[in-house]
Formats: sequence, C-alpha cells, structure tokens
Amino acid sequence: MVFWPTQVFSDCLEKMSLFRWEMLMQQSERRFSVLLSVLVASIVWIGFVAAAGAVEIELSSDRYMVLDIKGDDVFHYMYLSDFLLDDTGERMGEQGTGGLYHRFRLTPSLRLGRRVRFVAQADFAMVDSPYGFEKVLGVARDSYFSPILPQVSGVRWADFRQLYVSWRSPVGLLRIGQQTSDWGLGIIANSGQRATGEFGMPRFGDLVLRASWALPIIGLIRRHPIARRFILAAAFDVVYRDETADLLQNDFALQGAFSFFYKDKEDVFLGIYVAVRDQQTRNGTHIEAQMFDVHAKLRHRFDDNGTILNVAGEIAILQGKTDQLLNENARTSTILSSVGAVGRGGVTLSKVGLRFGFEVGYASGDNNLDDTYSRSFRFDPNYQPSLILFKRLLGAISARGYDRLADAGRVGVAPPGSELVPSVGRVQNALYIQPVIAYRPFSRNDILRKLELKVGLLYALSVVDFLDPFNTFRNGGVNTTPMDLLAAERHELGFELNVSLSYSYRILKSVSFGLSLLYGRFFPGDALHDVNGHADAIDVFQCRTYLHF
Repeated sequence: MVFWPTQVFSDCLEKMSLFRWEMLMQQSERRFSVLLSVLVASIVWIGFVAAAGAVEIELSSDRYMVLDIKGDDVFHYMYLSDFLLDDTGERMGEQGTGGLYHRFRLTPSLRLGRRVRFVAQADFAMVDSPYGFEKVLGVARDSYFSPILPQVSGVRWADFRQLYVSWRSPVGLLRIGQQTSDWGLGIIANSGQRATGEFGMPRFGDLVLRASWALPIIGLIRRHPIARRFILAAAFDVVYRDETADLLQNDFALQGAFSFFYKDKEDVFLGIYVAVRDQQTRNGTHIEAQMFDVHAKLRHRFDDNGTILNVAGEIAILQGKTDQLLNENARTSTILSSVGAVGRGGVTLSKVGLRFGFEVGYASGDNNLDDTYSRSFRFDPNYQPSLILFKRLLGAISARGYDRLADAGRVGVAPPGSELVPSVGRVQNALYIQPVIAYRPFSRNDILRKLELKVGLLYALSVVDFLDPFNTFRNGGVNTTPMDLLAAERHELGFELNVSLSYSYRILKSVSFGLSLLYGRFFPGDALHDVNGHADAIDVFQCRTYLHF
C-alpha cells in the first residue's frame, strides 16, 4: 500500500514532465535569457551594495546626508494540476497549468539630517509568464492570473511604484508623493510588500498619489512618552492603481483616509481607519463607498521560558452605492453593504522551535443578485490564506463564469456589472478556519535555525449559495452551482492541506537568501461536486526564492 501523499507527489512530478518544461521554455525563451542577464546584474549590484552599505556624507558639523539602497529579487515557479470548471466538461488544462514570476525591486532612500527623507521604489525585469490558461479562460485570463497588472507577451522592463518626500516636523510627519497604501492585516489596503497570509506571496499592492499628515495628537497636549504613542493621521489620495481602479486605464478615484491609533513599537497596536472613495470607472459607471475598519494586535513575550503570544484581528465594514450592478429592481443604483474580518492567534515555544497558530476569516456574501443590495465582501487580492482554494480554484471558476456570461453567442448582451464576476483570487462569500503548526528543528544552530517546516489545514464554507451567474441566469434566476446543481443544498467548499519547507540565511551583513518549497492538496466539498457527486482533488507545487539586501 502506497501512502497517498507519496503517490500524489509522484504523480505531480510525472505531470511536470519534460514536455511541459520544453513547452514553457519555447514560449518564454527570450524572457529566460533576459531574466538570466538580470539575475547576474542583480547579484553584482547586491554585492556592491552589501559592500558599501549605507553611505553617510557629513556636510557640516550639524548637517549630514545618508544614502541607503534596499531591494530584493524574487523568483517564483508554480505548477497546478487539472480540474473541472463547469457542467460543460471544460477543464483547466489536461496537462496542468502553471507560471513563472520574477521581479527585481529597488528601493533607494536619501535622508537629509533628521527631518527630511526622499524615497523611491521601482520593479525591474518583471516576468509574469503563465501557460495553459489561454484556451479555457479566454477574455478572463488576465484577471484570473494577474489581478492588478494585465499580462504582457514579453518582459515588463520597469514598473514605477513609489516616489515621495517626508518631513518630520516638531508637530508631525508630512509625506507627499506616490506611495503604497497599507493598513492592518491587509484585507482592505495592502502594500504588496509583506506576506499577509500563512502561505501567500505578495505581488503588486495598492498605489496612491497621496498627501498625508500624521501627528501625536495627545502628545501635543501632554509631554509624556505614552502620550506620543497616540497618532492621528489623515490623507488625501488619487488612486494610481489597486484592484478596483487604474488611473492609466481611465479609472479616476479620489479618496480620503483617516486613522487614529495607539502603537507601542511592535508589541501593541489598536486603531480605527476610515476611507471615503468617489470613483468614476473607465466604463462610465460611478462608485461612492465608505470603509470603516478596526485593527488590533498584541505580542507578548514570557521572559521566563521564551514563550511568545501573538494575537491579531481586523474587521472591516463597507457601505456605499454604485450603478455598476444594475438589475430590474435596482434601475439607478445598488446599495453596497458588506463585512469582512480576520482573526489570528498563535503561541511560539522558542526553546523547542515550535509554533502553533490559528486563523479564521469571514467575507459576507450575497444570496440574491436581483435585489437592490450588494452584500458580497472581497478581501484584497494580496491576502491569501492558502495555496489553492481562493487564488487558483475559485479564481478560475469565477473567471470561466464571466467568460460564458460575456459570450454574445450565449446571452446576447452581457448584463451590467458582469466584468465584476471574476473574483481575481480574492477571498469572498466564505468562512474559513485554518490551524497551523510550524517546527524549526535546529532553532539553536546559527546556520540552520531558520529552516522551518510548516503545515496548515484549511476548511472553508460558502456563507451563501455557491452560485454561478451564467447557470443561474439560464435557469430562470434559481441559484445554481457551476456544475448546474441547486446551490441551496451545497455550501461546503472543502479542505485544503498546505505544507511548506523554507530556509533563509544571512549571507553577508546586509544580504539574505531564502528558498521555499510548497505543496498543497485540495479536497473539494459538495459545493464543487458534479452531478455524480464527485470532484477530483487538486494539487499545486510552488518553488520560491529571494535575495534581500
């Protein structure tokens, strides 16, 4: 008898055959040669920066200038096994699908004295090369694989991200320019610069043209160290690029953001965040939305035994209206009303190298597509709790649903708002829980102490009927699954086992290297079963490397 994970891994390697690699190489031969050149140049550049470090230039006895250059180089390969998309028998790819991703990110900063700082950031030689998606997903291919930047046939040589100046005045911090937008755990505003879920990989992030002011409001009244930890911040934004707006594609979104929080270094954080957006889309539709968010986290170290407690949570409420989702009952506008939340907890036993964690997430759903309300909440696409379910499986199924819904041969004219059907891999309409255990067997060894094995088991439910808009439309408005079954009877999305083996090591004083091998297997629930009550398990394999300096 063969232990099933061994058999699955063997099958996965067999499917990732030489044929698949040859096809991928033929499709991307030029990209690989360019990528190799960039990698060599990156290594040379990283070596130079590591040797130089931050450069300080003294201008006078009380004036100085510090130039610091940070960056990272990320490479990611993914293989995804085949799976059924809908009742027509269309499958994701008979020989599997996958992709390559690479970017070299550079972040130079120049500090003038203690108060003024200039920061720039750009990505170079971006390769985002999928294979196996073209035939099945059609017009929805881009939104499935890359939720923010559209796919390009070659290398994207440069992607400008940040350029701003900050001034630390006696009464607060002023920052003006293009910046990333980030808050809390990252379910609504995510910079794309940090790993937010246990197994997710950040990609692009939210970018805004922003003028912001942050000041220790209570510290201005009372001269006390604790009083200066209460911060009031306000910002005015023109959204440059996020998952709902792209300024270069004629989406014009204005946004005001306000926050008030208490921050004690990295141990305690408690704050509220309010964002008000007015957006005119490229299609001539209009969005007025308000987001209310509360975020808290606590980190406590028990000095006597090296145990660390981590607790964090975020809850967001979206209100507003839009004319993107019109129907017979909502002829002029649809009311937006939805809720999303994430809670985490964990205990790290440093002496034995063990960490026990737990995460629960919720995104409200909409059971009626024909009323005057839209109750579906969507996480930011950079927040990914697992490897397969939301990003790959539900992302592909929703993209396929949009492809059918937008097919003039099937429906004539696509209904208003059909372009919003693809989830672009975001958590939506779901409740999930995921316990995680991580182990560092060599936690006391200087070289191997960051070798970590991590295992997570995710279980997810659809909080509303798991419906396909095309099949529901075809069946006269009766909520129907992608497999053309009654959705009211099926809410279980399934289980997902995720395993990662990661290692990082500081090569030089300011240079570190990381490697991660990840494997996931998803067991579909009844919401994804076909008419015979069956659904194939899905496998994914990923390899990620990075150089950070």
